[in-house]
Amino acid sequence: MAPVVAESPALIDAAAAAASALAQSDVGLVRTTDERLLRLASISDYSLVVTGRDGAGVFGVRRSGEPFDAEMMSRLRVALGGSVSSPAASPAVLRSLGRASGRLASGVDPVAGLLQWTSASGQASRLRVPSGYSDVEPAPLVVWCHGVGNSAATPGAYTDPLSTAGALLGSSHMHGDSYGNAASLNDLYDVVAHAVANAAISGVVLVGNSMGGVAALNALTRNVLPSIIGVYLTDPVVSLRQRYDNGRAAEINAAFDLANASEYAAKTAGFDPALAGASAFAGVPIRVLASSGDTSVPLISHGAVLQEKLGGQVELTDLGTAGHNTPDRFDGADLVSFIRRCVGGSIGMPGGI
Repeated sequence: MAPVVAESPALIDAAAAAASALAQSDVGLVRTTDERLLRLASISDYSLVVTGRDGAGVFGVRRSGEPFDAEMMSRLRVALGGSVSSPAASPAVLRSLGRASGRLASGVDPVAGLLQWTSASGQASRLRVPSGYSDVEPAPLVVWCHGVGNSAATPGAYTDPLSTAGALLGSSHMHGDSYGNAASLNDLYDVVAHAVANAAISGVVLVGNSMGGVAALNALTRNVLPSIIGVYLTDPVVSLRQRYDNGRAAEINAAFDLANASEYAAKTAGFDPALAGASAFAGVPIRVLASSGDTSVPLISHGAVLQEKLGGQVELTDLGTAGHNTPDRFDGADLVSFIRRCVGGSIGMPGGI
């Protein structure tokens, strides 16, 4: 489900009122029983909840002192015409909606185009905002996790289709050939943090290519990023150990600060998705586009291992073509279709598919 879409003037006004009260609060928590919102939801005991400071906080609708629950979501879905947040919507995602409502109330134009910055750890990072994006309509954030020898630059096969569909696209250099280590996961978090600060985000979809597959999966299994709603993988590395034993020991030694192979088990513990329990994948939909003709990152040792572990949670397509990272593995239309399934309909802005 997409988070609450602030299309209704009543919802925008109520959110803005709470944000305004929060900005003047010393306690950092404001509960309001704004009648506009209560009428909208038709639920007398629900409050608009905002946390944080200066109007840049979390907001959501819930019973005072209680978490989001299925009953509330069902009733709000009726009241708001079908657009409500998942019970699992994270504070970070709700915070992005709070900031967006503040910008709307203040008449501040939304961000646009390509934002570029260098992270605190020195990593080149990007956030591409689609043309026509509006803070009124939350959009999914696609986070690109690159392969060996690549960078924050994203494949052209994805850039235009995602922009046309209305999704935001973020990426980081990820400390280079980092194989999903802690530093690379911090880099991905930084990308999400920048997106949340600048746009209304409905959820996060991770896209991992080759080595980036292990980074995307580690971000999921280690619960590093908020509101992951899907993981899309192309020719992915799933088994860190298989790559270590088959030509990538030097890169993995460097990524995990290993003096030699004797330190492998201790220093990579918790960073090999192939060894993670099924519950760590949290039921998040996973799409794998790969090929049994790939001899560099064998499907049988990686994508197939993931499908065997998780069963129907993983949708795997074996293209049957030769090579690794060949053009047929980068299918923008297939990625957009997957994201649409993850969000349960339209991706985001008016005109999105």
